[in-house]
Amino acid sequence: DDKGITFQYLDLPFIGNPVDVKFPTPRIGYILAFENQINGPVVFKTINGGGSWQKQTNFPDFNALQTWPRLERLQFIHPDTGFASGLAGVVKTVNGGQTWTSIHSNFFFRKRKQYLQLVHFRQ
Repeated sequence: DDKGITFQYLDLPFIGNPVDVKFPTPRIGYILAFENQINGPVVFKTINGGGSWQKQTNFPDFNALQTWPRLERLQFIHPDTGFASGLAGVVKTVNGGQTWTSIHSNFFFRKRKQYLQLVHFRQ
């Protein structure tokens, strides 16, 4: 409420490493995290400015992509429409992170060890 002058500590709903955080509105936000090698990437959503978080992830089968299931960046163009990108390719949600669809997985070039790391949209 005070535009970042003061901060409040909030417990995160997972044990692991947060990778990216995006707030398309002041109250709606997303955390992309990596819990562990078994669970892979996860997304949590808040609708109350970070007061509480709900797990949203239902990513496509990354084993079918034959890559380590790594996503590194989030970008939202609407509170419910967003993209995650990284070694696993690009996935898209249109329902606030409840489901994600793989839209491209050919960004990883094994010989050069390069991949798409950032997706950014402007109006």
